[in-house]
Amino acid sequence: WGWQGAHWWIAAALVALLEARRVIDIGFKFPMAELKRIVTTCLLSLSALAVFLFVQQGAGPAILQTVQWSPLILAPLALALLYSDTAKVDPQQLFALPGAAALEQTDTSRQVNLGYAYLALWLLAASVANQSGLGFFIGLAVLCGWILWYQRPSGGAPLRWLTMLLVALAVGAGISHGLFRLQQVLEETASGWFDYQGSEDPARTRTSLGHIGSLKLSDAIVLRVTASPLQPLQPPPKLPMLLMTASYNVLNSSAFSSPSWLAAGGNDFSELKPIAGGWDLRPSQSHPTTLNIATTSSRDTALLALPDGINRVESGDLTQLQRNRVGTAQAGLSRRSYRYRVAYDAASADASPSVATDLALPPREAVLLNDLARSLHLREQRPEAALKIVKSYFANNFSYSTFRKGNAFNQSAMEDFLLRNRSGHCEHFASATVLLLRAAGIPARYAVGYSVDERDRFSAAYIARHRDAHAWTRVYINGTWQDFDTTPGGWSGIEADQASLWEPLLDGWSWLLFQIRALNDAGHPLLVYVVGVLALIWSGRKFRRYKGQWKPAWLQRQKNSAAAIAAVLPASAFYQIEETLAAHGWARLHNEPLNDWLARLRPEVGDTVADELAQIAALHTRYRFGPPQPDAQQHAALALACRAWLAHFAAAPLAKMFDSQ
Repeated sequence: WGWQGAHWWIAAALVALLEARRVIDIGFKFPMAELKRIVTTCLLSLSALAVFLFVQQGAGPAILQTVQWSPLILAPLALALLYSDTAKVDPQQLFALPGAAALEQTDTSRQVNLGYAYLALWLLAASVANQSGLGFFIGLAVLCGWILWYQRPSGGAPLRWLTMLLVALAVGAGISHGLFRLQQVLEETASGWFDYQGSEDPARTRTSLGHIGSLKLSDAIVLRVTASPLQPLQPPPKLPMLLMTASYNVLNSSAFSSPSWLAAGGNDFSELKPIAGGWDLRPSQSHPTTLNIATTSSRDTALLALPDGINRVESGDLTQLQRNRVGTAQAGLSRRSYRYRVAYDAASADASPSVATDLALPPREAVLLNDLARSLHLREQRPEAALKIVKSYFANNFSYSTFRKGNAFNQSAMEDFLLRNRSGHCEHFASATVLLLRAAGIPARYAVGYSVDERDRFSAAYIARHRDAHAWTRVYINGTWQDFDTTPGGWSGIEADQASLWEPLLDGWSWLLFQIRALNDAGHPLLVYVVGVLALIWSGRKFRRYKGQWKPAWLQRQKNSAAAIAAVLPASAFYQIEETLAAHGWARLHNEPLNDWLARLRPEVGDTVADELAQIAALHTRYRFGPPQPDAQQHAALALACRAWLAHFAAAPLAKMFDSQ
């Protein structure tokens, strides 16, 4: 773990603590209640670490780093079990939830040595941090071989054992390589499944056109947008706002899988030079409107969500800004939770020229699209009129739906949408619109991003959820690229109707995390302070309450032995003498030592009575505290002396005893 994660000194210190048990011949008695408190402390610390990492870095890195540091967080529990006087515990008792019914007796058959589980946790943590080389596999093989050598059957041939071990390692190496290749394939084919924002591929996006069944995206908030005009009289932005993250111009269509949109030269980025704390994309033609956008990413780079007519981007969280040939902007990030400000106006449209691929049609659907464009008389119309015809065509003949049946036999997803199904989600409408406009001779591209039109419940900001991810068309008219959306206008309402009942609660949690991130970004790590202070208060209270209860095994055994004997033998009869004297006005003060009380009585009762009481008190002390350990003979002697003294007192009251002296 220290080798793979480069934490040599931490690992060395833990090795010293763990291996020192071999030479320290002392065991401590940890009651089950105390072990459960250690478990609670470790789990609370682990949870606090996970929440902190989630706030700072997002879900993916938080999971990996929590696993990587979990054995260190659980080290106090491992050390307590290692240095205790018993090697095995009952996990059902140890990890029982607070308030659960306690087991009256411990079933020894359920007791296990948790050291093996702790070893497995260290190996898992090391695998998370491993440097993807042969070193980790070789180290793991040597470690497992070392452990298995001591567990091999007695009398077995070492050569046969070694041969079987090598065969197992060879199979394991093959499986490991296969899993690594499978991970690469899954990441390539499903790269957008787990990250909502910041993980789009500028060169390729896989659509869900061929998806069969219901298409349901989560309600998680991925963007927070606040609008503020630079001029006091500037009107607010129009809703819905389309914020584009990427643009594509080549369709890779297939009858057997969901089509993918590609960007010709999508990875060929040109870096923009920063000017006065920001980056100028194009000159502003009028008074621009500004948007403040906050979001997160699981990587060190992200595709920025930008409005049409973008002029300038400003942010202290961005290290660089690049743009490719189709207008996609990619930024380097200084933190995973980042904010940026954009200035835009409708008059500053993108005037970059179109290219040949902006008119290309996939061979499979080319005949269908040309026939459809001819039937709608699109080529005879001016571009503006053609756009109105296309929008009307989709509005009157198609419907929005997140559920889709399977394709007809030997039909592609696009052919099925245009000819048979006539129902689909935004990717269907955007893809069909791009191809139909190209068939009409109008350059068009496929754009993806977010549609923003919902107010946050807890602030004045607009929000975009994962389900607000949207696809539309970028059309080239009059020398500029413009947004053109043919998806039916009520699509966002249909998506909202499928929202979870827990959405308000999740929105509140999202808002709280956003505020914590804002404080952290402003240099006020509130979460760290709160967790740290609460942990110190809790630990201090527990220490004051339970300090002194942890004893060395030999001292605990002696205490337990005395307690067991005291539980069997009756109480000392000397207490009857104390009660009798107290009833006559000679009470022993609270917390007054026995010898001090007898010394205080001596001037009043005289030396004879005081000596008698001192002799009986000595028997009482020996019976109570030893040595030797109390027994029935000592109890009988003490009881006889006490009864004799009480009988004398009953026959002659204490005052008369004093007078007689």
